[in-house]
Amino acid sequence: MMEKDVLAWTTMVSGYANSGDLESARELFAQMPEPNPVSWTVLIEAYVRNGQGHEALKLFEEMTLRGFRPDQFVFSSSL
Repeated sequence: MMEKDVLAWTTMVSGYANSGDLESARELFAQMPEPNPVSWTVLIEAYVRNGQGHEALKLFEEMTLRGFRPDQFVFSSSL
């Protein structure tokens, strides 16, 4: 793939997260040129699913500090 769009980036983050490799998922997420709310939700949900609620809440806070407005999916994932 010559150029990755946000869907490709998010899919790769999701793949790493679903396999339990949160470190690689987070690194890849950090490289994303422009994450969107879906990208944030995928990563937050992965941390919650893996019992790392504090990290999920840190990501939630980082997301809002970067100017993203959380939607119902991010809220439900964070809870």
